[in-house]
Amino acid sequence: MRRPITIGLVTIGGLVWERRPSHQYRMLDGSLVRKGGPASASAVRLAYLPYVAGLLQAHVERHAPDPAAYRFLPPVYLRLPIDEILKQLRGADVVGFSIYVWNVQLSLLVARRLKELQPDVTIVFGGPQVPDDAEQFLRTHSWVDVVCHGEGEQTFLEILERQSDRQWGGIRSVSYLDASGAFWRTQPRPRMQQLDEVPSPFLNGVFDDVMAGAPQQQWLVTWETNRGCPFSCAFCDWGSATASRVNRFGMERLLREIEWFADRGIHHMFICDANFGLLPRDVDLAEHIAQSYLERSSFVTVHLQNTKNRTDRSEQIQRALKRSGVVSLGASLSLQSVSPNVLKAIQRDNIDPASFERLQKYYAQEKLDTYTDLIIGLPDETYDSFADGVAQIIRTGQHNRIAFYECSVLPNAPMAQPDYRLRYGLETTPVRLVEVYDPLIPIDGDNTPEFIDLVVASKAMSREEWVRARVLADFAELLFFDRMLQIVMLALGEGRGWDYRRMLEAFIDADDSEFPLMSTTRCIFEARARAVLQGEPQFIPSQEWLGIWWPADQYAIIGLARAESIGAFYEEALEILTRLPEGRQERPLIEEAVRLNEAMFAVPFAWDDLHLELSWSVASFYLSLGRGEPGPLINRPETCTIRRSQSVWLSWDDWCEDLVRRLYVRRAFLWDVQTSAPAFAGTPVTAAVEGCGEACIP
Repeated sequence: MRRPITIGLVTIGGLVWERRPSHQYRMLDGSLVRKGGPASASAVRLAYLPYVAGLLQAHVERHAPDPAAYRFLPPVYLRLPIDEILKQLRGADVVGFSIYVWNVQLSLLVARRLKELQPDVTIVFGGPQVPDDAEQFLRTHSWVDVVCHGEGEQTFLEILERQSDRQWGGIRSVSYLDASGAFWRTQPRPRMQQLDEVPSPFLNGVFDDVMAGAPQQQWLVTWETNRGCPFSCAFCDWGSATASRVNRFGMERLLREIEWFADRGIHHMFICDANFGLLPRDVDLAEHIAQSYLERSSFVTVHLQNTKNRTDRSEQIQRALKRSGVVSLGASLSLQSVSPNVLKAIQRDNIDPASFERLQKYYAQEKLDTYTDLIIGLPDETYDSFADGVAQIIRTGQHNRIAFYECSVLPNAPMAQPDYRLRYGLETTPVRLVEVYDPLIPIDGDNTPEFIDLVVASKAMSREEWVRARVLADFAELLFFDRMLQIVMLALGEGRGWDYRRMLEAFIDADDSEFPLMSTTRCIFEARARAVLQGEPQFIPSQEWLGIWWPADQYAIIGLARAESIGAFYEEALEILTRLPEGRQERPLIEEAVRLNEAMFAVPFAWDDLHLELSWSVASFYLSLGRGEPGPLINRPETCTIRRSQSVWLSWDDWCEDLVRRLYVRRAFLWDVQTSAPAFAGTPVTAAVEGCGEACIP
């Protein structure tokens, strides 16, 4: 009897992190009481289930002519030290690696070492990071035997079936070098029309042993309900890889998978469809997610990419998830740019920008938190068009968060083609890849650097302009989305018609000698941007503050707070804004808004409620904007109560922990506020800005 072929699968996820519990307190009957459970609550470790490995194994076990001919090792899904990974793969006859930007270098090093130790092992690479033209990749990495292009389930099975003779020429969608060193790429395999031919790794028990082997770990899942994207954005390898047709998994399968997630306490779900809401059934799927978790008295955080042009379905989906009370959202409005020239250059001019504005207004009215994607350095994007875009997105109602990304060039995206790069004058640099809040000392001990090619200049934007765009994005984060001056800027922007770009640039261009705190802040942002030009990570390392990589805006906030400079910061802000042309006549309003914003900005070691007597309706106006029902900003007295007693931190570390938890729900930067003035709809304003409580957990 022939010995079974032993198969190792390596699908190292892009996120493995620990979420330590919040250490907030609140005042209750004169005593401090810890919020959110016992003080001994331990850290929670999260990692993605290795979805690709599960698909490959499930497909082989169902469709192989003789499934008993194959034995699967436990999949590798963590960034462990190389020697530890090699131990897990010891004795494998075939090892398949799924590679993307976050794991390609580690995967290549493991594969090379494995080939040195076991020359007869067959090394197979697949995934988005395998270039469509793989000749140079194979010649550079000679230890890789064969690479797969596109959907890999059937291709991988056929490679296993040819393991004895290693004659890859009869397999579609592969590239390889033959014994003479000649390069071959076979004909592409048609995309699968019936996706249910691939069994569900969740329902087939593939992940049961994985989960049993790590009982202390909590899991995130990637979940696809379809494959395909009708768009072909130049910066993305999604549409180019899957063409336009959207193929679907069966509805019965998907409903059962949702129940599988709920039964096993999966609290984090990333729906990796390119356009969730494109299909009418997506509304039913959202409702089933909500109902399944509600029935089990459980909860889940769902992250998804909204469909681009169907706001009606997106609204229904968000309503179903949010109103369930057990589902929190990380819903993205993938705008990328508002410039028509840029949208044409990146092949997104078939997406209606007005649909994003309608959706944003709806979300605000429904009190649904979203974030808007915006990319720095896109082809044909100038500094002016980028800065105007930031202001326009704020003006149209995005008050929670803009997710700023640097433009990256992926190997199979249209943007990577030489003629495209030449046409737009794209200059790139490889930048070391770290994720925001990554520990400086990796959790699992691996220090292999990964890199991503970032666009740092183009014909439309010089390197210096790129730095200024990056600094403007950081100031937008700090001042507006981190809420340090959001109340002030909304009062002036929405209440008085001031331009948001001009306000932001006033802080960037503030005189160094007159405004030392703004100068220091700008220097932090500029230094990080210039470090990126030299290939350093996009985030700032701090051993002192939790030993993690911080986004520049939060790093600046911590520095201001630790230096007890928050008050001085607001004094500088008042002077900067009143020196704008219309600022002098608006000084009384600006003073009131700055006073309220400073009082509401949440910092440690404060536990007494604060009462403010204001002569302008700033607080009521701010609350009305948050409800999506803007009222007038008028010269009218109101009494405000800042509920500091409901969110108290007793150490800097505890406060920093909650800064991490505020990534998606930025309103948590502010304490709750209540006002005695009547709301503009005619009812008393008793609800606060829902600030620093447990709802801020991403």
